[in-house]
Amino acid sequence: MMEDPCRRHQIFTRRRYFELWIHQTLSKLPLTKTLIIVVVVTILLFLIIQLFGLRQPRSRAIIISQERYPNVKAKSEEESEEEGNDPSNNFIPSLTVQLHGRTGNMMFSYASMLGLARQFARTAVFPENHYFRMVFRITAAVPQRRPNRVLSWVRYAEKHPCTYDSRLANAGETAADVVELLGYFQSWRYFESVKDEIRKEFTFRGDVADRASGLVESAVKRTFGDQVRRRDVLLIGLHVRRGDMALYSSFLLGYTTASSEYISSAMAYFTERYNNSRLLFVLCSDDPEWCKDNVKESKTPIFQMENASDAVHLAILASCNHTIMTVGSFGWWGAWLAGGETVYYKNFPRPSSPLATDFLARDYFYPNWIGM
Repeated sequence: MMEDPCRRHQIFTRRRYFELWIHQTLSKLPLTKTLIIVVVVTILLFLIIQLFGLRQPRSRAIIISQERYPNVKAKSEEESEEEGNDPSNNFIPSLTVQLHGRTGNMMFSYASMLGLARQFARTAVFPENHYFRMVFRITAAVPQRRPNRVLSWVRYAEKHPCTYDSRLANAGETAADVVELLGYFQSWRYFESVKDEIRKEFTFRGDVADRASGLVESAVKRTFGDQVRRRDVLLIGLHVRRGDMALYSSFLLGYTTASSEYISSAMAYFTERYNNSRLLFVLCSDDPEWCKDNVKESKTPIFQMENASDAVHLAILASCNHTIMTVGSFGWWGAWLAGGETVYYKNFPRPSSPLATDFLARDYFYPNWIGM
């Protein structure tokens, strides 16, 4: 039903008269009394909010909301039995996750969702039209559409985005139909128990995989000649993340970027370790101009990948034998999917920064990775 415009005008007029009255009354009072009135009113409002529980309640400091559709009467035993015999009314307990950030962040969310879903014997649910389904061969179910089904819904929020939150072990105790995870969940510990399944889920689809394979094969031939094939070369993926992390505003939050000295040291490590192999550093970066000026060849050639999508860059990094990562979740996943030796930049985040309070290195960096 449309609102009556005359009624709306009357309400506006009365509200305006009230505002004018307040203004005129306060303007007649001395400044000291006016300030006292404002302070007293503010305190009263704060007390009302506290007393009547207008702040959103929390349970165990992790359940941030729990919902059930209102005005639903309890079913009788006969009704429950009839509903149970109707397959269309059977709702599979599910677990989903809110998505934040870009590719690397969302890969953490997906992997952690899958790991926790398996732990809690729930069905992992992921948006039907998300672009991950065009990049990876993910198999998570799509949301069920049951308008006649009354669902209970509980949301769990992580405490720190780059630290394993052991409180999530309680998430499996709820009887809610849907569990929704809120946060980033950037820790390998959430999905270590299903790591083989995660690798299958993050298998690249044909067009992305073919494009990456073609670029790698071309890089090998352009570097060593037409007679050398991919299988004859040991590829070291080098991911240099800068972009918004190089901004001063990001520095204030605690983000850092790897120096050219770190990159040179990491490259020297692999060059010396595999000195009897034919090596090629495959460079992917969101700042190719910086790399041209600061990432220099020594004994081992470098091939910089350009003119490719983020998904193709990730597939290229995943196809390498070993990895040098700088900072960021994108490089993290390139290293994890490659599965070889990984060297990472250990001066992340900046000490005593806001980000440092959310970050625990042993929960974020994968075991046996080498910090430099």
